[in-house]
Formats: sequence, structure tokens, C-alpha cells
Amino acid sequence: MLNLNATAAQVPQEVARLDATTQRQLNANAAVLVRGLRQDLDMTTGEFATYVGLTPTLISSIEEVQINVSYALVADIAHRAGKRLNIEYR
Repeated sequence: MLNLNATAAQVPQEVARLDATTQRQLNANAAVLVRGLRQDLDMTTGEFATYVGLTPTLISSIEEVQINVSYALVADIAHRAGKRLNIEYR
């Protein structure tokens, strides 16, 4: 949570922590989503990578939460797999 009582010098560190937390959550959610899409199609990592036009290394890295992903990448993978991605902010 962003500390609203932070001094001006502390604000960038607070925002960086918020961004890092959000990125970790996105990475974890992307792993579940990509693995679920692949398993729903009953494909191996290599087969799914070919199906969505990406490399097996990228798909594996996403599923193993080894890289930072973007919303755009996750949406693109879902689209390439014939699905629509809805993002909800709470």
C-alpha cells in the first residue's frame, strides 16, 4: 500500500514497491492463465508455442514465472489461442 504520509524523498520508493508487487501478481496470474490455456487445448509447451506463434522458451518462462510479462503480451497470447482476456481492476 502506498504510504500517503511519506515525505517527497520517500514517494518514489513507495511507488516502486507498489509497481513491483503489481508485476509479481501479473507474472503469477499470467503463468496460471497461459498454463491453463495450453492444458485446455491438451498441448505440450512446444505445440502450444507453435500454435500461438511464439517460442517454447517464452511459453515455458511465463509458466515458470521466470520473466516479467506485460498485459499486452498476456492478451496477445489469449487472442492467438482464440480466447478473449478481460482485465478487472478492484
